[in-house]
Amino acid sequence: MTVLYFNKRKPLPHAIKLAEQSICTQLITLRTNAGISQTELAYRCGLYPHQIKQYETGAIKISANKLKVITDTLNCDIGDFYDKIKNLIQEKVA
Repeated sequence: MTVLYFNKRKPLPHAIKLAEQSICTQLITLRTNAGISQTELAYRCGLYPHQIKQYETGAIKISANKLKVITDTLNCDIGDFYDKIKNLIQEKVA
């Protein structure tokens, strides 16, 4: 994954923001490609509809556990999900 650094330890806030935006974008893309609403996805994942909306808008950050549940529900491998995020970030950085 391409990460921009202030120094060798702390990533640039811009790179972190890009990663967060890319996660939101990818969640929306997966859900819409599956042809289901936020409410339906929430129901299938055992979550509340407002949680899905907040994850997709970036209002709250998604935990790794919840992300795994959502990607499994959408029949997406978590590794593929992260690869797509990596590609989105690289497109925006380039």
